[in-house]
Amino acid sequence: MRSRNLLTLLAASLALVSPTSPARAASPFDGWTPPVRATRPYLLCALYPHLRDAYWLSVNQGMVEEARRLGVRLEVQEAGGYEAQEEQQRQIAGCQAQGADAILLGSVTPDALAGTIRASRVPVFGVVNALAPGLAVAEVGVDWAEMGARIGQWLARRRPAGSPAVRVALFPGPAERGGNNLVEPAFANAIEGSAVTLVTTRRGDNSREIQRTLVQQVLRQYPDLDYLVGGAIAAEVAMS
Repeated sequence: MRSRNLLTLLAASLALVSPTSPARAASPFDGWTPPVRATRPYLLCALYPHLRDAYWLSVNQGMVEEARRLGVRLEVQEAGGYEAQEEQQRQIAGCQAQGADAILLGSVTPDALAGTIRASRVPVFGVVNALAPGLAVAEVGVDWAEMGARIGQWLARRRPAGSPAVRVALFPGPAERGGNNLVEPAFANAIEGSAVTLVTTRRGDNSREIQRTLVQQVLRQYPDLDYLVGGAIAAEVAMS
């Protein structure tokens, strides 16, 4: 491997790739002031796909700090991984049984929980991972296609057509989970016509063991890679 050119891009932290780009979400909130205190101690259920990496841990930290500031109760649960659809269904039902006022859902799937969500007597708000249209009362998240496109554009600007060719491996995370299935086509479209070649895409669960294995397998199979492009855990294990 040409290690002097190896760079791991953290897909979940787009600002690292394009630090001068304005945040699209800024303008709708310019004149908005957050509430000082809740009118009563609401019970909120925060359900995450997992708490295995710095990305979701930081989401949870923000939830906990804001709940404390607002004076509301926060029940936090993780499904255990993006394959844990049944577990997240049970958690949604459990939040209803506890008398939750709202469910803040970092979903393991955009649409497979549709029946559970529609049957819920508690309003569901999407967190980070997009839900199918009409399922959530409101959503706060990321545009996964744009994320893939922006990383690809960053690489394409560094290596336009005619410049020395570079080879890239992509580690978007679990197959067909979260917004990961949107990252690859957007990334591939963004590098089209540049000197960047996507050599391989490896998908797997967001555990350190699985992501480390995928990275090691790719580096053995393609020792002349120039860039690894991946999510939070892939970035962590590639740099360790």
